[in-house]
Amino acid sequence: MKAAVKSLMPPGLYRAVVKRRYRLRPSPLDPWRRLSPVSPDSNSRGKSVDRAYIEAFLERERQSVTGVVLEIGDDTYTKRFGVDVRRSDVLSDPRSGATSGIVGDLRKSDVLVPETYDCMIITQTLQFIDVPLVALNNLYTALKPGGKLLLTVPGIAQRDTYDDGLWGDFYRWMPRGLSHLLSESAFSEYTVAGIGNVLSSVAFLHNMSVDDISPEELAHQDDEYPLIVTAVAQR
Repeated sequence: MKAAVKSLMPPGLYRAVVKRRYRLRPSPLDPWRRLSPVSPDSNSRGKSVDRAYIEAFLERERQSVTGVVLEIGDDTYTKRFGVDVRRSDVLSDPRSGATSGIVGDLRKSDVLVPETYDCMIITQTLQFIDVPLVALNNLYTALKPGGKLLLTVPGIAQRDTYDDGLWGDFYRWMPRGLSHLLSESAFSEYTVAGIGNVLSSVAFLHNMSVDDISPEELAHQDDEYPLIVTAVAQR
């Protein structure tokens, strides 16, 4: 039938009809064809996709969350994943307005006492520090020998307008990039991995929640689309 119609129509007209026919068909991108995200912010629909990956990473590494532990901003993850935690310290940047815990700038070498911590939980923080290598070396110094840094950074992510206004949103990393950064630091023992896939990355960019995709879709791993990048680094 297609061949018969083609033979009866002038070539130019046939091409125009075919082009319009395909244009009228739904595009596979149509559900995502929008110039603004599905949700206005990452918390309006529930737990964000990147947080689900971060928590899965910490669950796998929970045996390291022990002894004297440092966390950024609050001690939520220390309480949730800690095992035999003797002391929990919270570090907050002075620009946040914090008045309790340790208030200091990770870019400064005198903020943390050397060889104090058995574990550090530093999630989605390094991208807001303009000199991440300096921060990593200060964290290294504050770890006890044998202590571990549990680190996550964004791989695929939009600009964080709130944090960018406070202290700046500077960096995103691929696994190779984070490995290179760690290789330039005082750390010599570390493992780096990317977590994510194209669907979870798109869902995250649209500020959708982890409940908007299935557990199977969330768990699918595609090294081409690292939504977050994790590292376990030991002093």
